[in-house]
Amino acid sequence: MVNSEGFMIIFRKFLFLKVQYPFNPQRYIKNYQGVNLSLRGSPFNCTNVFSAPKFREVVKPIGDKVLVFDPPGESDDGGLKKIFTSQRNKDLKFSFDHVFGPESSQLDVYRCTTATILEDVLNGFNSCVFAYGATGAGKTFTMLGNKENPGVIYKTVVMLYNKIDAMSDEYTYDLDVSYVEIYNENIKDLLRPGGKIVLNEASNGNIQLRGVSMHQPKSADELLDMLLKGNNERTQSSTSANSESSRSHAIFQIYLRGRQKVSGTTATWKHSKFSLIDLAGSEKGNVTNTNKQQSEGANINRSLLALGNVINALADRKKNPKNFIPYRDSKLTRYTEGKT
Repeated sequence: MVNSEGFMIIFRKFLFLKVQYPFNPQRYIKNYQGVNLSLRGSPFNCTNVFSAPKFREVVKPIGDKVLVFDPPGESDDGGLKKIFTSQRNKDLKFSFDHVFGPESSQLDVYRCTTATILEDVLNGFNSCVFAYGATGAGKTFTMLGNKENPGVIYKTVVMLYNKIDAMSDEYTYDLDVSYVEIYNENIKDLLRPGGKIVLNEASNGNIQLRGVSMHQPKSADELLDMLLKGNNERTQSSTSANSESSRSHAIFQIYLRGRQKVSGTTATWKHSKFSLIDLAGSEKGNVTNTNKQQSEGANINRSLLALGNVINALADRKKNPKNFIPYRDSKLTRYTEGKT
């Protein structure tokens, strides 16, 4: 059995990256200094152990930046030889900005990923962080966590508040948050279920959600309760691959407006939008159980394909500045387009 790997992927200035496995990340990010790509491995669970008595890990971190797929010198127990002989090469090495092993903590992931771009957000840059990977890889745990072990979203907002408080003598900031899901190309407000949400483009070209509720959490506890409440409203179901599979993309957005306090003059407001996204898990059709789940899986994969097309177009834009970016092919790419 192959140990599934979860992907934590970080972007600045709304550049997107779709990861295929195995893959060469440099193919997509070599032209962009503002992109950070990290990988987090998920540990084996009881289902892995009992469903495959003979198994081994086929990915091995080397240091904190390199991952080896199917390293040499390992036996192919449990029929794994049949799986990997179709690969043209073994001992495949992939480099990342950071590789987190299964023993890594939520704080480790936060410090080496999202924490590094908070200054950019405060300075008016749009940013995007999302977790991508197969269903059951641990994306929701990394992004959301639980009350005992909060994830990246919680730690990000708490640190933003701390930074705003530390700068309060010189700067003033307004912060609002929203939490929505995109399920089968329909948008639902996770913090105020039942309302009609419409995605449209304002007269100034900004992409906005009409009808979404905005919130200003006053404490860390209120924020965590808000996140857990929203996640309970998220569309989930059991599949052969994951007993609690998220069937939607969950998008937590932070809207920040700030300016310097300058006596006698009017300082310019800086606006930024910070999106933290837990993508629905990609999966093959043969691991779903019902026609409904197959339809959901098709919509998920279609949305991820649209995301990949946006990435490819952005990667080619340096060579061709007029290259068309197909943001409109899905609501996920449209909603997180780089405008505020």
